[in-house]
Amino acid sequence: MPPLTPVNGTDMTHRLRIPDMVKGIAIIGVVLTHLYLTPVTGGEASSETPTVPLELVYLTLITFFVISGYFYRPRGFMYNMKRRIVQLATVMVVCTLVLPIPMYAYLCTLGYRMDFVSGYMRCLIALIGNYVVLTPMHAPHAYDPLVFDTTVGYYFINLMVFSFAVFYAVAERALADRRTMAVTVTACVLATVAVCEVSPIHLPFQIELVPISVAFMLFGAYLGRKRFLESLELRGLRDRRFWAILLVSLAVALVTVTVFPVGRGFHYAYFGEYGGWSAIPYFVAGCSTSIMVFALSLILSKMPGLSDIVSFLGTHTLAILLLHTFIGKLLGFALSDTVGINGCPVLSVPEALFVIPLTLAVTAIIGKYAPKVHGKLKKLV
Repeated sequence: MPPLTPVNGTDMTHRLRIPDMVKGIAIIGVVLTHLYLTPVTGGEASSETPTVPLELVYLTLITFFVISGYFYRPRGFMYNMKRRIVQLATVMVVCTLVLPIPMYAYLCTLGYRMDFVSGYMRCLIALIGNYVVLTPMHAPHAYDPLVFDTTVGYYFINLMVFSFAVFYAVAERALADRRTMAVTVTACVLATVAVCEVSPIHLPFQIELVPISVAFMLFGAYLGRKRFLESLELRGLRDRRFWAILLVSLAVALVTVTVFPVGRGFHYAYFGEYGGWSAIPYFVAGCSTSIMVFALSLILSKMPGLSDIVSFLGTHTLAILLLHTFIGKLLGFALSDTVGINGCPVLSVPEALFVIPLTLAVTAIIGKYAPKVHGKLKKLV
């Protein structure tokens, strides 16, 4: 691909911030879903079909797979695995073991009465999956909310670890040419269909979700090879092709989720009402939503102040993912004593407008300064 040069007055200083804004938009969607949308709407346990805008919010989760694949570099399987997996696995294990304890103590001071031992053991399930692990694949999933559970969303880290392992093993060969890429992605999506249709139980570590997650990563890696984000940035907002990309991706996402509602059950391999076969339109909707988020991040980059905030959140997504339930419950249960389906407090709109931004800010700040404090403590020891 020939070198890209700025057009339409594009400011090159913003280029490297676009990926952080992509991740920032995605993590805002995740926190909004866990701390407000799921408790208020009933989540996957609700009998109501989610509206199309809500479905698009849920699909922003997929952007993490796509952006992870986007920055793939062929540095060797073991190098990539060590760089990704050691960090992810270590912090997840520590947070799973530690955070439920102060949360239990805090809620006891608010008057909640819970059995600690059985509840804590339920929290530890996050080390091998989520609450549906080893349960029947196609049975209704009734979730008994645990108010001091701080591991909401941790299944995603398990999934990322195993997806990275498969992705790094196949990426270089799959990206050799378009045909190989298309065949590999198709095989991954069809493997998801097969597992969801055939497996009698939900597998540990979200294994049933690994093939489609790898497909999203490969899609992202393909966009990376084509320097998709850089092309958007360098062409600028005045280029008609940018608006065509935004509108087409939005249209494809809207049509797909309207015809094939995706629901809110990605974490237990529920892609829609057609069973495993719904993974096919889900893949289309996830890819188109990710492209839409890419385009929106470029628009956001032109908004001083707001772009700085979203970019800052995007640089600390791991800390936000690990800590948002903990911080959100600390703040939320001080305001509301109603427990939602996922164990988080049911917040009114004013309460959510206070809790969610503050949760994002606190967790991102912890993500920025905790490594520095840890490094200084290690030097002291």
